[in-house]
Amino acid sequence: MNRQPNPELIDDENPEWTEADFANARPAAELLPHLLGKEVADEVPCKKD
Repeated sequence: MNRQPNPELIDDENPEWTEADFANARPAAELLPHLLGKEVADEVPCKKD
């Protein structure tokens, strides 16, 4: 028995991620220096492994 998704919860502008999306995703720590500049990115708290 397949359940129909709730139409109010379907978001066409932000669809569910695919395996390819997850494979292409990068950690914020890698992207912030490119988006904000190195000085600002160094001040932003990020989890570091």
